[in-house]
Amino acid sequence: MDESKYFKSNDTKTNIIYLASPHCVKTQKSLALQMVVSSITPNGSVKNLGDICDQSININEHVTSVCRAAYYHLKNIHCLKTFLTHEALVTLVDAFVTSRIN
Repeated sequence: MDESKYFKSNDTKTNIIYLASPHCVKTQKSLALQMVVSSITPNGSVKNLGDICDQSININEHVTSVCRAAYYHLKNIHCLKTFLTHEALVTLVDAFVTSRIN
């Protein structure tokens, strides 16, 4: 069999997700996608272009992730505030916090 014709995926980076209403997600059976070499099981949530989405198309996990990252950067900027000017602090907050929220 000529395997060069088949889609080649990186198993560590490949995710699948079935999108459905919350009711359908609860009643859904566990399905897997059978590839030529391996099997990929669906995840509860996936990350695509920086956005995290779950099976019910809910963004709670994404909001939590953005808030966690913003808090982490604010905490680090707070530690540096005695060494920086006000303008430098504003630039850091814009670069690391505001840009993630927008």
